[in-house]
Amino acid sequence: MLRFRAPSATERIYLTTGTQVISRSSLAPAPGGGPVTGAVVAAALGDLEDRYPILRAAVAEEHFAPRPAGAPLPLHRLPAGSTPEAVYAALIARRLDLARGLWEAHVAETAEGVDIYLLSTHAVTDATALVDLHAHLAHLACCRLRGVAAPREEQAFPPDIDAAVDAGLAAHGLDPAGAAPALDLKGSFLTLPERIAGPAERRFRLERLVIEPEHTRHIAAAAHGHGVSVHAMLVAAFALAIRDLAPAPAASILMRSSIDLRRRLEPHIDPGLVFSAITGHVTRIDGVGTADAAGRREAALLPVARAVFDDIHARTADGTIFYDYRTYPKNFGAAREAPVALNISDMGTIAPAFPLLAVRFEGFEYATALAKRYPNVSVAILDGRLVATIAYDASLLAEETVADLAARTRGYLVETVD
Repeated sequence: MLRFRAPSATERIYLTTGTQVISRSSLAPAPGGGPVTGAVVAAALGDLEDRYPILRAAVAEEHFAPRPAGAPLPLHRLPAGSTPEAVYAALIARRLDLARGLWEAHVAETAEGVDIYLLSTHAVTDATALVDLHAHLAHLACCRLRGVAAPREEQAFPPDIDAAVDAGLAAHGLDPAGAAPALDLKGSFLTLPERIAGPAERRFRLERLVIEPEHTRHIAAAAHGHGVSVHAMLVAAFALAIRDLAPAPAASILMRSSIDLRRRLEPHIDPGLVFSAITGHVTRIDGVGTADAAGRREAALLPVARAVFDDIHARTADGTIFYDYRTYPKNFGAAREAPVALNISDMGTIAPAFPLLAVRFEGFEYATALAKRYPNVSVAILDGRLVATIAYDASLLAEETVADLAARTRGYLVETVD
């Protein structure tokens, strides 16, 4: 039996826990262009699969291997009028049969064009990979509409990054088999209030936080003016919103960020390589729950953002960020965890890398459903519009709590910098 390779420990934990990602993009005709239809997108999806062997893979005998012979393109047509909310609600509860494939597409025709939803295992698609897949799909649809042959370059099946991570540790004088610096977990930490009574079954739901381009530009300017990143500002805003909602006071909080290792490994990994190259990093922030931090919003937000930014950069500079990747599979089910996880693409803003002459790339967003107790926040910025999609288990958190979390986070970001 032909095999591509065995999953890495990080990939395996995503496969065994059924951690999946739903991503959506929207295509519409460019001025003067022909209609973008489901048939055009179906043909482009076939072209996309030809380019990426990882899309033609499945899991067999604990290895990535070609999916069963004769398996059709995993394409599902959605009824006319399907709303993003209804599709997300259906897909977030759907489980991929990994023995048959690692992804599937769900396509809905709209009055403007087509909405494309990809349901994929997180083991092979992180935020950067999803951006490339959707942008390349738009390019292939454009080629189909123009009657132009798309480039037939095929990616090799990507290796895992274990060897590159070990080399990164060694380059910093660190032992790849050594232990990561221990995170201080003494004391109590801020948490979100859990639902007192609710449905017994796990039931994923979504909440969306949207910030329009004018405010996003102000947030980016404020972040860069204070020497921090938009990523750090987002983490800080969520931390303070959790502080406001916490059922019990505490001076500290744990905040988890997904870190893309593509730019942190040497040589850098091409962002167009479709696979998962992320790790989870937890920052301990002290003082967030004190009386001083509860004062003016700008007085609270910027020091927390600075703490997050400095921690991630210090861990990158000394190479210990690579230990996060090594210990991630073991820590995935840790008893004490951060109250939310944030997935924020290192690309910052999303723009297709290919000329789109016949179609318009009108939207991109994604959501990650984890088999965990905490909400998972997935952030994308396209044309200046920031969308943070919060996936959570409604048997553990009340809908009004998560809606309040989104509103307070937006308030910290928008009201601080406007």
